[in-house]
Amino acid sequence: MVTRSQARRSGYTLLEIILVIALIVAFAAISAPAINSMYRSVQLDAGVDVLKSALVEARLNAIEHGRPYRVAIIPGDWNVRVAPESPEFWDGSGTRTFASAQQGDDPPFVREAEAPEGIRIHPMKEDGTIVRGNAAQEIESKEIPPDQWQTLAVFFPDGTAHKNVKVMLTYENLAPRLLTLRGLTGGVSTRDATEEERAQLPSEDNR
Repeated sequence: MVTRSQARRSGYTLLEIILVIALIVAFAAISAPAINSMYRSVQLDAGVDVLKSALVEARLNAIEHGRPYRVAIIPGDWNVRVAPESPEFWDGSGTRTFASAQQGDDPPFVREAEAPEGIRIHPMKEDGTIVRGNAAQEIESKEIPPDQWQTLAVFFPDGTAHKNVKVMLTYENLAPRLLTLRGLTGGVSTRDATEEERAQLPSEDNR
């Protein structure tokens, strides 16, 4: 037998519903900054991985194919390109060479990639200053003129690179990451940039 009291408690009151909604909103407000920070950190990690993978791929292909391989970027942007260190792959005519190679010999490894949107790649000079790029020029890889690519590293068949390389990667207001290539060994390492290194960044990337 159902009493009147039990019948009245068969649903939720408006006050209870409002309280639950308020708790949900409060939880979302508290957790949103942490979730956003985690997302941005993942994006920056992905950008570091794109550049690191390009360097590793260039080194491995240089060793495997017995020919130098170049890694190039657009300073201040997020585009990366790997191709043999030969003029036909960097003057805009590499597509024809690649197509003809497919008819017989194994085609050379050529790849263009983009880090997640918003990532900035800043190569550093030997004195620690940043190579300035046009950060506002955000274009697709297929639209980049050949003369816009800037050589970051050239790997030789013995696994070494032509010089030591340092690159700073930034994303919004996260602590920048520093990627270092050791020319003598071809090894790549990453770490958070120091305050002194961070001070070299353009003002829009050093907030």
